[in-house]
This record gives sequence, C-alpha cells and structure tokens, in this order.
Amino acid sequence: MHSILKLAQRFLTELKDVLIDLGFPPKCLGCGKELDKGNICDKCFYLVTTNSLGTCVLCGYPKAFNEKCRHPLIRNNNVLLRIRALGKYETPYQNLLHNLKYYECINLGKVLGLGLANLINSDPILSRADFIVPIPLHSARFRERGFNQAEVLAAEASFGSGIEFLNCLKRKKNTKSQITLKHDARIKNVSGAFVVKDDFLKKVKDRRVILVDDVITTGATLQEAAQALVTAQVTEVYAVVVAAAL
Repeated sequence: MHSILKLAQRFLTELKDVLIDLGFPPKCLGCGKELDKGNICDKCFYLVTTNSLGTCVLCGYPKAFNEKCRHPLIRNNNVLLRIRALGKYETPYQNLLHNLKYYECINLGKVLGLGLANLINSDPILSRADFIVPIPLHSARFRERGFNQAEVLAAEASFGSGIEFLNCLKRKKNTKSQITLKHDARIKNVSGAFVVKDDFLKKVKDRRVILVDDVITTGATLQEAAQALVTAQVTEVYAVVVAAAL
C-alpha cells in the first residue's frame, strides 16, 4: 500500500511539472529565452564557461580588453595582485547571479563555478595558486540566507581547477550591504571585517591564495579580505569573480 501511494505521489508531481511547462515554458535564467528544458540556454552556458575579461596592468582591476580602466584600486594600498572576471555585471551574468543569490538556484553556482575554474586554468598566474578561499558571510547573515553564494562558487572552482578549497576566513563584523554605499563608505564599512581563523594560520603562511566572490564593484571587500590574508603572511593574493561592475 505504501509503495502504491509513493508511485501515485510521484505521478502527480510529474504531471504537475508537465502542465506547468505547457502553460509556462521554462526560460533561460540568464537571458530569458524559452527552453525545452533546463534553466540556462546553450548560448549563455557557452558564454559563462568560455568568456573572460582582461586585467589592468596598472591596478589589477578586471576590464574589457578594449576599454580604458578607471583604476578604482589605485586610491588605496592594493594588496591584490591580480583580479579576473568572467564578464561585466550585465546580461546574462547579472540575471544568473540574482537567481543564484536570491532565489537559491544553486545549480547555477555549478555553471558559474565551472566558468571560474576554466578562467583559473587558463591563467598562468592564477593556476599556480595553492588555495581557493571564498569571501565569507557573517554568521547572522548566513543563518538568514541559509547558504553563501561565494562558497558555492569557490567549491565548484576548486573542483574544476584541482586547487584546494579552504574556508579559512571569518567575517567578524556584520557589515551592512555595500550596494547603496559610495566608494569611501564601502571601504569604511568593511574595514577590519575579516580575519584568518586560528586553525588555518600555519597552513596559509607563505602560500598563494585565490579569493572568490560573485561581483566586484570598487574592490573594497576583496581588498579587505586580501589584507587579512597578507596579515596572516600569505605571500600572494589574487581574486576571481563572476562579474565586474565597470
């Protein structure tokens, strides 16, 4: 009897999915194109897994190859030696990140993480790193959201690149969102926000680390996290992100 009920429940669930697809065909979460199945179209998948921005030789900030850099990191003592991004913070990256972060489409993290892994593998500097480290959430924010999108991205980037994943940073300040803050306010907001966990101090000493986050705007968060690593005697700190808000 129990097995019959389970089969009936499964049938009803599958029927519901079919009816929903007939009335509301699935769409790519990156560009909105209607799909037969899945949540990302072939075009967006190809773009995410093969595209990348260049890096400014002066400040290390990611930029399109044919664009002039604003040098947002030059105003500070930048400790990030190299920052790479898959693309600009626009379609499809903006939409994919929004769905990952706010609608818990965790599978998108696998696709975006694969893109980051391919970027790392193709970069002669990034590919020599010892560890991949996600930008952490404060414990209160983590409880509220239930997951850390940077951690999802970093884990997938680690798996695809073969570089060890190390969740060694702690966010000791519950900082407010950076979205509405201007450059100087962003720096002040995250000042002293990060520290390397005691258990990892020996492990990261004299090593090279790649920080992972979803978006870079002014670079304040990544730079503050990098400073915590340098304070712990990490020799070189790089960063990879999905998108750059140029």
